Amino acid sequence: MYTVLARKWRPQVFEDLVGQQTVTQTLKNAIVENRIAHAFLFSGPRGVGKTTCARVLAKALNCHSANHPVVTPCNECPSCQDIAASRSMDVLEIDGASNRGIDEVRELRESAKYQPIRDRFRIFIIDEVHMLTMEAFNALLKILEEPPPHVFFIFATTEARKVPATIVSRCQQFEFKRIPDRILVQRLSQIVKEEKIKISEKSLEMIASASEGGLRDALGTLDQIIAFSGAKIEEKDVEAVLGLVDIDVMFELARAIAKGQSGEVISILDRIAEYGIDYKVFYNELLNFYRDLFLARISDNGTTRKEVDPRMKEVAMEYDEIQLMRICHQLVSMQNSLKLAGNLRFLFEITLAKLSKIKNMVPIEEALENIKKNVSWSPTKVEAPSPTVPAFTAPTTKSVDPSTVSLTITDDFLAELISDLEQVNAKLAAALENAAFVRNAEKMTFYVPETSFGMMSFDSKAEQDLQGLLQRKLGVAMTVQFQRGAPPVEKPAQKVATPETLVQSDPLVQEFMKTFQGKISKIELNKR
Repeated sequence: MYTVLARKWRPQVFEDLVGQQTVTQTLKNAIVENRIAHAFLFSGPRGVGKTTCARVLAKALNCHSANHPVVTPCNECPSCQDIAASRSMDVLEIDGASNRGIDEVRELRESAKYQPIRDRFRIFIIDEVHMLTMEAFNALLKILEEPPPHVFFIFATTEARKVPATIVSRCQQFEFKRIPDRILVQRLSQIVKEEKIKISEKSLEMIASASEGGLRDALGTLDQIIAFSGAKIEEKDVEAVLGLVDIDVMFELARAIAKGQSGEVISILDRIAEYGIDYKVFYNELLNFYRDLFLARISDNGTTRKEVDPRMKEVAMEYDEIQLMRICHQLVSMQNSLKLAGNLRFLFEITLAKLSKIKNMVPIEEALENIKKNVSWSPTKVEAPSPTVPAFTAPTTKSVDPSTVSLTITDDFLAELISDLEQVNAKLAAALENAAFVRNAEKMTFYVPETSFGMMSFDSKAEQDLQGLLQRKLGVAMTVQFQRGAPPVEKPAQKVATPETLVQSDPLVQEFMKTFQGKISKIELNKR
């Protein structure tokens, strides 16, 4: 019966575990110094060597080549061979997903009391330990904290955050990391050489990239490609099995986007769709491709790969750095839409068509500079409403001659007056927002439109509230009067201004709305 590459080339000693030097070195040192913990928790993504490391550690502890644990198991004694074949009576591998209840843990505790049948220690390896129930975890606590001297526990999980803190604190935790692509390529090169398979390094890079840091996934993919193409593997075979888009098509797409040819972009997407690709795989490929373009544009060395397609630098120079940064940002932002979109093809069409117009888009910084140049800009100061307004007290006569008070009242003063009035009499403030007024020395007459006048009762309280505010601000006693309708033509009237009207009439704001074809939906006053 055929043995798949992942099992055939499974590491049998610590040195064969690639990409996890920190973990293996720590375990070897612990064995040499006889400082071996009684419980271990191996966590990390799938296919990076957690269960394999647990087996190697079990062999190192029980190897018969010496009377004590060894750093390098012999793989020839009965204990090593039985552990490698998963048939040892003293090393029990338990699937946490199917043995997750409290009854199974009780049986484990009972069996842990007995001495090993043949080997030096009894070792319990529980894979996917996070699948155990909370009751099962609680049943493990006591024996995990004070196990018999002949017992070791090794837990493996891909979801360390789901393991209770009471369990984690009783274990030595080792975090297994994703294996870098260059290390995966080195390991795959060794294996294909032994298997007498002809394959280019670029093809191995594509396999390593698709495996997302997992050696088991990489070997599984390699097995599938060998079954597809035989002992001689071409790059097109790898692309076909992985569902990747041909690199020539990717360059063609990038050039069309750089030239702003939206129609050509849609035509290329139609051809890509004919391949029957997985759009999520295509998204990762597109993101990595533009990452490589960006790196090629900003650096002399190009991408991080050993072999860089000479076309990469050539196409990258058709963009400027800012454009590539914006394209990469747009593609990253697209990730959330992939999970929710019902029509992925349309999502890609609209996104790439938008990217093809990126040269026509003006950066926000440049647009603001143009606005400032086109408008004689002097910022209008709009004060926030006062947090508290004292209650009105009867006006006291001050020795101020009304004739010395300026008859000119600015828009800023009126805006501040309306804002303060909102804290005292909100209805009156609302009615006066669209009013006009005429000032005559110590008297102010407010002309309120018909629509607002009918909604209000302008009584003595309203007059007192407004008179009190005017006295505080002008420093002189003022009398007010409310009239319905528009002011007489012969009397020049001034429009009451609010913070909102001041903002809307600001020339810079108007130019900004004109440039971006927008409108004001909300105005928030600076309260500092």
